[in-house]
Amino acid sequence: MISIGIILPAAGSGIRFGGQLPKQYVLLGGKPIILYAVETSLSIDGVQSVVIPVSPTDTTLQTLLKHYSIDDDRINVVTGGNTRRDSVANALMNSSIAEVDVILVHDAVRPLASKKLFEQIIDAAYREGAAIPCVEESDTAKIVRNDFVVDTINRSEIRRAQTPQGFRRDVLVSAYNNAIRHSLAGTDDASLVEASGQRVRCIPGEPANIKITTNTDLTFAASLLSK
Repeated sequence: MISIGIILPAAGSGIRFGGQLPKQYVLLGGKPIILYAVETSLSIDGVQSVVIPVSPTDTTLQTLLKHYSIDDDRINVVTGGNTRRDSVANALMNSSIAEVDVILVHDAVRPLASKKLFEQIIDAAYREGAAIPCVEESDTAKIVRNDFVVDTINRSEIRRAQTPQGFRRDVLVSAYNNAIRHSLAGTDDASLVEASGQRVRCIPGEPANIKITTNTDLTFAASLLSK
């Protein structure tokens, strides 16, 4: 069986979302958003550890885990960094994922990613070295400079990347070492892996696997969840 570690970065403040709570702790269907990702992660065969980087001052997560009776010694809460890259780098140093075959990195605010999608990414990452879920772009994509269109992109070649993104452990560690050495921020984990020279397999994502960034996203997610 493939051994798996899952990283759920949760150190962000969610400024764009607004409100007093970071968005990962806002309720969706009567439960904090992050707990959907935690529960899905723990349900997957072969998962050795779920590492959750949080803000140094964050005490909310531990309180919520206790309140919702999620008591699993595979959960490891660690201190996050100032950026997502730094948070994932901190998580990679946790001993609980030092020997796993595959590591997934999943947005804590993508609550509706299915267990099946996690499993497909795990299999593809183990075979290919790196794999991400992607959905086709339905809108026409424009390149704009100074408020004027300068080019139109062939959308047949455009995909929107989702998470979980999966990597063989050595591939992800090597990519992060390269990113830190060259001060690369990246837009997602796959972009750092791409920068290291590793090819990334794209598999079909899920339309319902939305990232909750605004209140509109939350309303849409609640509608999807009710169905």
